[in-house]
Amino acid sequence: MILSINLYLGSELKLLLEAVTLHKIQSPFTDTTRGRVLLKIIVLIPLILSLLWFGYLRVNSYSLAQGKQGFTYILVLSSVIAVFYALMLFLTH
Repeated sequence: MILSINLYLGSELKLLLEAVTLHKIQSPFTDTTRGRVLLKIIVLIPLILSLLWFGYLRVNSYSLAQGKQGFTYILVLSSVIAVFYALMLFLTH
């Protein structure tokens, strides 16, 4: 099947396909710094979403008490994302 695909692709794509099939290209999950990168992502996601939500509340003249449920949703969503990343880190390590 790889041979038949190579007939239709250009030479650059053939080299890329061969590199992928020979596992010369590493997955981003095999990087030794992945724990630090995932930690940054896990911290930045709720921080950025909370800042955006806070800005939205201020622009539309809502109080923080009125926007409390939005912050709850952000924390729940961020927790789900953090658990997913932790699970993927554990499974691919």
